[in-house]
Amino acid sequence: RSRAVIKLIATQGRQDLDQWVESYDIFYSNAGIARPALGMESRKIPNNAISASSQWDPNHGPERARLHIRSGRGKTGAWSARHNNRRQWIQIDLRSTAIVRIIATQGRQDHKQWVESYKVSYGVIAKNWKTIGKVSNTFDVFTGNTDQHTVVYRVFRPRIIARYVRINPRNWYKHISMRIELYGKRIGGGMLIV
Repeated sequence: RSRAVIKLIATQGRQDLDQWVESYDIFYSNAGIARPALGMESRKIPNNAISASSQWDPNHGPERARLHIRSGRGKTGAWSARHNNRRQWIQIDLRSTAIVRIIATQGRQDHKQWVESYKVSYGVIAKNWKTIGKVSNTFDVFTGNTDQHTVVYRVFRPRIIARYVRINPRNWYKHISMRIELYGKRIGGGMLIV
């Protein structure tokens, strides 16, 4: 992979109107992820903001779904559902509205278990869900993991604006277990800012 050095960025306003951008943010990454993480791995999203339809036991809880988390002190290296069926989900409350562009997933660190595909629902309020790509009673199914350690990134096109994000596994290897991070930019408190 080659690297580029950016020394200058030139911008221009609209030619036909007196409109221009006065300031903007630039995000970069050597890993190819050009948006900041929203806080699963860093724990900026607290444990009580992560919930799930079920958990195998208290050592396999939804708070274990943090990207790159490792097993230790009796806790496992992922969230693991109690049941293996398509009614299982894990939900993240971002605590404020955000533009979410990318999801990253991993399998369970300490066992060969992972989610192979999933759908994503989201909302600004937890009871008013939209499913990504829902058109004519179908929805986008994202390809997940093929092993327990590799991080797989998927881009939401178009981006979503949400406070709540829910991941619903569709297919899995051995058992529903996963670790997650979301990437994007926070845009306000609980309210949508347009």
